[in-house]
Amino acid sequence: MNRPTLPQDQATHLEADAALEQLLRQDAAQWRDAYIDNDGFSDRVMARIDALPAPQTGLSIRQRLTIIGAAVLGGVLLATFAGNGADLLIDAVMDLATETVTPTVLGLVALLASAGALAVVAAQGER
Repeated sequence: MNRPTLPQDQATHLEADAALEQLLRQDAAQWRDAYIDNDGFSDRVMARIDALPAPQTGLSIRQRLTIIGAAVLGGVLLATFAGNGADLLIDAVMDLATETVTPTVLGLVALLASAGALAVVAAQGER
């Protein structure tokens, strides 16, 4: 089996890295058992860590789904009332085909974006 050869500068860097690694290991072995007195600082820090409040986890899956669902409902209402109750999809596509931005187009975009966000949030909640 043929091993690929490294360019000279990469081989030199690998040799230098290996030499540095060896020096660091030797130095660490020399000082491994040495104790540095810190006047109880580490103990005070660890005591305060135990006293910290639990980390917040953010919004629950129910709260996230409620927010996204409200956004979907808002998009539907915007599209329905702004489009005078017409067929959202047909009107929005026709408006997009003529490169016209109307409330119906904005409602469709909001609806699709909210549905996509709802899918992402739901997928993350399943993990």
